[in-house]
Amino acid sequence: MNYPFDIITEFSRNKKGDLKTFSIAANLMQETEESPLKFFGSMSRFSTTIIQNGAVASLNLHPSDLPGMRSMTEYVMSRYHDSRYTASVNTLDSNPAFSMRFPSGNLKGKTPVDVLIENGELGKKILNDQYAFLKENLDKYPKNRELMDAIAAAAKLDPSTLDRTVSDTASSFTIIKIGCRGNIRKKRNDDRCPCYDGEITFDLSRDIPINIHIRNYFAPIILNKDGTQNVKLSELDKDSLINNSFSMTAECWLNCLKEMEDITFLFKTAHIESALKLANDAFNENLRAARLQQGKMAA
Repeated sequence: MNYPFDIITEFSRNKKGDLKTFSIAANLMQETEESPLKFFGSMSRFSTTIIQNGAVASLNLHPSDLPGMRSMTEYVMSRYHDSRYTASVNTLDSNPAFSMRFPSGNLKGKTPVDVLIENGELGKKILNDQYAFLKENLDKYPKNRELMDAIAAAAKLDPSTLDRTVSDTASSFTIIKIGCRGNIRKKRNDDRCPCYDGEITFDLSRDIPINIHIRNYFAPIILNKDGTQNVKLSELDKDSLINNSFSMTAECWLNCLKEMEDITFLFKTAHIESALKLANDAFNENLRAARLQQGKMAA
């Protein structure tokens, strides 16, 4: 029994035939220190791992992450089904400013309208710079003309009149984004600590729409007075960087999410009796101590 806490294991191969492995392990621990009815101790986590070309990258999801992931997944799933089973009648599709997407760079996946919505008047300058760059390379890449036309169409729009709701042609959504987190207890001699970040995205334009992306690396961590961490990415050890990703179907992702939710519910069910006993014992002990203290004060 090599992986006793795994609740999900998936495999895939890239075009070269290289094997990728994705797994989720339920490392759940009971809260016994402060608030037993919160059920999950601070070290409780769903250890999420991708093995790619022999390199292992992991990050942790917390049980408290699940409701937000479920909510976002349900929203995107409704869009996913609509895109496949409902005829599109969106009149914005005829305007390339709303549908043409940047294929690479910092704006990858965004439409010119997305850029305007996110950046307002500054978005016009960003698009103008992109237009100049595309034009400069037009002879080499004739397809640049399509994106240039989309930018030109966006230039006729007023950013202040646009609303995020008009960008219904957006295809990529973030289910969850995990910011930089590190383990300061495993600091190396160069003061760098093991860190991770990552995200799970749902891209409606892809046949296999779910992508899990995990980065592992060593970087310095500044521990703030309030206990929060600042990871100094500017001093990241580039030689330590592992950058893995795994794609899966929407149905496979729904199963992953359900398995995490199910084990969370079962864990609570299994520990409700002991949690209530811990809570009641602590309450009675606090009450006894308070009465004893009142008695001393009265004397």
